[in-house]
Amino acid sequence: MTKRKLWWLVIVSALAAGLILDPVVGLIRESLHGGGLSNYGEWWQRTNSRAALFGSLKLSILTVLGTAVVAIPLSLLTHRQGRVGRGLQALAMAPLFMPPVLGTVCFYFLCDRGGVLSRLIPGADWDFRGFPAVLTVHILSFAGQFLALVQAGLERIDPARIEAARTLGAGRVRCLLRVVLPELRPSIVAASILVFLASMASFTAPFVFGGGEAYLTTAIYESREREPALAAAEAVILALCSLSALGLFARSPARTLSTSGRRALAEASRLRSPRLWLAALLAIPLALPLFTLLVVALKPGGRLGQKSLWADLSFRNFAELASGSGSDLVPSLVRSSFYALIATGLALVWAVLLVVVGRNAPAFWRRLQSALAMIPLAIPGTVLGLSLITTFDVRGPYLIGPGLLGTSSLLVLAYVVRHLPLMVQAAEAGMAKLSDSVPEAARTLGAGPLRTLLRVTLPAIRPMLQSGAVLAFLGAFGEFVASILIATPLTKPASIVIYEDFRAGLFGPAAAAGVLFVGVAVLLTFAMRWVSRGR
Repeated sequence: MTKRKLWWLVIVSALAAGLILDPVVGLIRESLHGGGLSNYGEWWQRTNSRAALFGSLKLSILTVLGTAVVAIPLSLLTHRQGRVGRGLQALAMAPLFMPPVLGTVCFYFLCDRGGVLSRLIPGADWDFRGFPAVLTVHILSFAGQFLALVQAGLERIDPARIEAARTLGAGRVRCLLRVVLPELRPSIVAASILVFLASMASFTAPFVFGGGEAYLTTAIYESREREPALAAAEAVILALCSLSALGLFARSPARTLSTSGRRALAEASRLRSPRLWLAALLAIPLALPLFTLLVVALKPGGRLGQKSLWADLSFRNFAELASGSGSDLVPSLVRSSFYALIATGLALVWAVLLVVVGRNAPAFWRRLQSALAMIPLAIPGTVLGLSLITTFDVRGPYLIGPGLLGTSSLLVLAYVVRHLPLMVQAAEAGMAKLSDSVPEAARTLGAGPLRTLLRVTLPAIRPMLQSGAVLAFLGAFGEFVASILIATPLTKPASIVIYEDFRAGLFGPAAAAGVLFVGVAVLLTFAMRWVSRGR
């Protein structure tokens, strides 16, 4: 290993130690307060605690399976299918553009008694509570993340490999099972990791729709005020379970290939009618929360009422929003965009240093740094936010500078740490599909390390980095759980402003603000894609 690369590894290790490990050590220290390791024994002896652990594990496993069942076929059905295929993909990814609190409110208006579904489907007036409800919300919310990574993986498959298999006599099913799915394995593994960890750390859906079911995140919330040490112990246990699952996923072998992403972008074929209807059947349910948000925004006062779903629709709520009732929305959208862009850029640089530059580092170091980078996704946002506040309230990172509490810097730091796993998993999936011979050939031809990185490695894994950056940006743009703990009146992001309107009963203006929020998120996402492609 060269001296220059050693310095890069030292930088990555210092980042992980100061910004991730420091708060986690504080969390572990809090979990041992008072009773030491006996706090964990006390937790295990409680029946409700074990039920919460098994409930979270069951929910997360079924969420991964459910999102895979939806996202993988949808990706295959819509890939290289022109505007129709891209439109269905956009519908499926609609939940990604809504912050978690907004998505949860939309599911309430969509599925609860008297909601949108009961108006569209006769006999669908049910009590949307319990484990099936939480699982449904998770699958519809996380399928977009799974789809984005799988679609990026499909972009890296050379159509010549599929054509060669078909020429040698392989049918469609055999070609799918023996060529396409094995090449997609790194993307599927990365997507499964992200969905599993996000489901384990999910709080809003279990809290709102749990219906008495026990989950670790809600147990942490309930224990936080009464027994802080027990709550910290539960958070540590949740993180350990998530990281153990990460280790199991990481054991999945990854194939490497050397293909040109440009060749994968072949001319789109016409989407046949049966394939179109099947893809639409998978994509449309994922867009129902966004449809519900639009309906609520067009209803008087944001209330569905007893009339037809299409009655009394108007733009009155948008006019009320523009007249000044949501005067803080525009500044908060600017703040959210600024924070999210900075956090995404920093997370991208961090992930490239960790995964790309550190590819030839010792295996132990790579596994350790990857595990550290995934910890933030394994810890609930509330716990992570509290840990950051406790750690950096009176001092800066590495004991340098004053405390960050009350500043926008702590908010950006929380976004970087919380959404770093998205970038790391995307970068690792991209590197897993890049043969070592490609950068070696560039170096053999005289390219230096930096030129090889910028001209060969990064362009080769750009689809995965781009997908990871979009997911990280959308997550930071709509971040709510950590924001509500850290933000001040002067640093409030848009998700907090919309939540406050909903809590005050201003459903109409809040829904209109949510539509505007989604529109800004879509525009910024397309702008990021346009810039990344150099167009």
